[in-house]
Amino acid sequence: MELIDHSKEVRQQIQRQLAAGLNRANRFMISEARAAAPVQSGELRDGTVIVQEASEGLSPMAVGASKAPYARLVNRHSTPFWTQAWIRMKAGFGGFFRG
Repeated sequence: MELIDHSKEVRQQIQRQLAAGLNRANRFMISEARAAAPVQSGELRDGTVIVQEASEGLSPMAVGASKAPYARLVNRHSTPFWTQAWIRMKAGFGGFFRG
């Protein structure tokens, strides 16, 4: 019986699935943050966007941010829209994310 090394294909499949999972979690968190952001002008809500999607690689990373310059102040002192979104994302994705 001949043994065939499929480790490269398995590694690529794992990386694809990890990137897809990170992107789903990031989209979920952005959606939750936008829904929870207080709206006066809409800049905070509309400026909360996906900055980078994860792709296959050694260290895939998905990034979201709020481009409004006052987003951190609102989150810390008024409406914790990012914090709430992070908590819901952690709960919704089964503890995959820590911290």
